[in-house]
Amino acid sequence: MLSPWYSVQANSRAIDFTHSDYVWIGERIYHNETGRKPENLLFWSPHEPFPSLGIGHFIWFPENLNAPFEQTFPSFIRFVKHRHPQTSIPVEFQSEYPPWKNREAFTLHKQRGDLAALRLWLIATMPLQAEYIVQRFDAGLPEVLAGFSVAQQIQVSAYLHQLMQTKNGLFSLIDYSNFKGFGSNPIERYQQQGWGLLQVLEQVLQALDQDGVDVEQIEPQQALTQFIAAAKATLAERVALAPPEKNEARWLPGWQRRLEAYGALTPN
Repeated sequence: MLSPWYSVQANSRAIDFTHSDYVWIGERIYHNETGRKPENLLFWSPHEPFPSLGIGHFIWFPENLNAPFEQTFPSFIRFVKHRHPQTSIPVEFQSEYPPWKNREAFTLHKQRGDLAALRLWLIATMPLQAEYIVQRFDAGLPEVLAGFSVAQQIQVSAYLHQLMQTKNGLFSLIDYSNFKGFGSNPIERYQQQGWGLLQVLEQVLQALDQDGVDVEQIEPQQALTQFIAAAKATLAERVALAPPEKNEARWLPGWQRRLEAYGALTPN
């Protein structure tokens, strides 16, 4: 059971999770990102020019790659070094670039069993990965709020306050921001349109306004239902705007199932 009080008011934000909370979060993100398959903790999609590592599918760019996404694996390693200096880190993970120059080299090493020790490290550090994901959410939320007008910030803060009253609601924010980003990075765009948490919250405000709902009166479960619907609409728009050669429509059903699961999390 998640145990924090979280406030989105300026200068009073605080997440105070226990180790058990991070284990809970880590297990659920592990399920969402890997299907609970350990081999997927070290993954290189044939449709992407970079590997994805850990429960958060933290991406790591090979040398000389430019892509419209934010790298997260190198910053996770920096987080571990800073916050948990007693944790040993494999030498392969401390380099600026992945130890595999391309997917072919990665696949060869994986087939040989050369990645077993790295996979075990990623399994052992799942609570640390969850802590990193939560820390990124905590640090990134003010930038998301800054994307709204002052009047809208009041509405968004009131909405988030209600959404965060339940474990499912708070987890949905943490998971989505890791899953699809905050939406405030200008390079993460298709046709000038983002798909992160910022864009989901924009959809929420539009829907509440269209339905004539007073955000001050919204209930926590209603807030979660609205978040799921807005996230679905945001990702459907991303697919519609994506370059045709990416064929992102093949991913949409899985993305939608992930969002729907926010409303059906188990108690512990």
